[in-house]
Amino acid sequence: MKNLTKSYICGEADDQLIYSTIGNYLDEIANKFPDSDALVSRHQQVRMTYSEYKTEIDKLATGLLHLGVKPVSYTHLTLPTT
Repeated sequence: MKNLTKSYICGEADDQLIYSTIGNYLDEIANKFPDSDALVSRHQQVRMTYSEYKTEIDKLATGLLHLGVKPVSYTHLTLPTT
């Protein structure tokens, strides 16, 4: 298998790629729009602003670090299809 040197493929597109990690981009958006809705799930009666969402994501990341998951580790998330 060929060694990859980039984590993305940059082809022809109308929208520019965001050259940032998901975490850094979330930080940027949460700083710009802290009181805007980030997550709304009516059937679960959950509503979070970007500030609240970032706080929860930071808790999750801290928990993963305490479990031994390193920042460069690959992780897998399986979600239901419904």
